[in-house]
Amino acid sequence: MNWRTQELAYDQLPPNPTAALPARAARYFWHDYRRFRQHLQSHSSNRPHNIMYQNDRFEDRWQAGIFLADKLRQYKNSDALVLAIPRGGVPLGFVIARELHLPLDIALSKKIGHPYSPEFAIGSVSLHGRVLNTGAKVPAAYVEQETRRIRAMLNRRHELYMGNRPSAAIKNKIVILVDDGIATGNTMRVTIDLLRQQQPRHIVLAIPVAPQQTLHELQSRVDEIVCLMQAQEFVAVGQYYESFHQISDAEVVHLLREALRDESHAGKQSES
Repeated sequence: MNWRTQELAYDQLPPNPTAALPARAARYFWHDYRRFRQHLQSHSSNRPHNIMYQNDRFEDRWQAGIFLADKLRQYKNSDALVLAIPRGGVPLGFVIARELHLPLDIALSKKIGHPYSPEFAIGSVSLHGRVLNTGAKVPAAYVEQETRRIRAMLNRRHELYMGNRPSAAIKNKIVILVDDGIATGNTMRVTIDLLRQQQPRHIVLAIPVAPQQTLHELQSRVDEIVCLMQAQEFVAVGQYYESFHQISDAEVVHLLREALRDESHAGKQSES
């Protein structure tokens, strides 16, 4: 089953979700991180750039992140910000942020469902904005009520992942938006539209794999697309990975904490 279908529901978060996570997350993190370092050693910067994966598949998200970081090296040590879409995009975002010496944050959003057909999206909400479908004819009071409810859920999810750390400022920044792949592009479209409301200077969409048609549709929404594999016959993101396990909330929390330590360490070095 695709990892997206197993994501913890926003309205089912426990009251104190971070209490028991670090020790459990560490078991996932250090096992995978050792594999990540092995990838770096076996895939050095002098490898042929046209040989990036075996049998049209990535080994795992770590390897896909390494290859994306290589393609994004022009942004190393710049004022760019890596913005990962939880949960599957976070391991890739972590690799890119660490390899390019950039800060890492997350992009959270959730659709507003139609009052009579919740699966039909009439808009989407983020922590800082909202986009609505122009053709949606629903009461304004319903939209406002759902916006408040969803934003409260997103704030709880942000607290789960980031603790009390505020969201990174995006205005006038280069934003590298990362996920582990794109299928229909619906989530990515609204995520980009919501980001645009925060007035970034430049949006780079960085993904390992996506259908050609979806990439074509997204071109006008971003300033740059870095995609390692453009698929003609696309079924699901997971088919392009040898290992595509469900990313847990615990793993996301631990990776984001590690990224924050990297950022703090870099700040101390620059001051010395």
